[in-house]
Amino acid sequence: MKDSQMVVLGDSYVDWPSHSFLQDLAKETGHKFRSYAVGGVSMATGGIDSSNNVPQQYAKAVRADKDIRFMLLDGGGNDILVADTLMFPRGAECKESGSPESNPDCKKILDLAVDAATKLMMQAANDGVRDVLYFYYPDVPKGTLLGGADPVAVLNYARPGAKASCDNAEMMSAGKLRCHWVELTDVFKGHADWFALADIHPTPEGSAAMAKKMNEVMKAGCLAQPESSGCCEP
Repeated sequence: MKDSQMVVLGDSYVDWPSHSFLQDLAKETGHKFRSYAVGGVSMATGGIDSSNNVPQQYAKAVRADKDIRFMLLDGGGNDILVADTLMFPRGAECKESGSPESNPDCKKILDLAVDAATKLMMQAANDGVRDVLYFYYPDVPKGTLLGGADPVAVLNYARPGAKASCDNAEMMSAGKLRCHWVELTDVFKGHADWFALADIHPTPEGSAAMAKKMNEVMKAGCLAQPESSGCCEP
């Protein structure tokens, strides 16, 4: 698989000043991915840049070169952490209350994000993308300016929906696309020092651990591996 056939989409967990995930990923995998990630964006609503959400990034990637076979992406965290309060007046409460399930706006935000992720998977499958690696925010620190009083509660509330959009992709695409879920809560467990000071973003050590995990999943699934690896691309 050529490097040009591999694309990265997402938000600040891919591209942000606190870390070097894209460089770490290239070092771990030996591939230079085409990246269209933009810090602070959402999957469907919210975020700080409505013109570069994850589906729009994918559209840009296709316009640049439609021959895409593998995608690595994250998305959906900013939908709830940086909620669109014009669309959802109680959206800002989702990361503060500790009980997002009791707030109808939190569910509405989540439903739109999951729907957008599902549609993205189906569009990618129809375009010939064979595999996706999808990761979501880990349990980030509480009490930060961006994360709010209790981001863990709302991330845990939202995570199953994001995972379902990945887990169901193969069935919904009639086998054309497989999505491989990467669980970052396990990667960051016990490593509070892997978050930047008073922030929810990873440090260089955190992003290096993320890249190592992505490479492990890629190797285990025989995704974008060289012929010398002894396995064939699915």
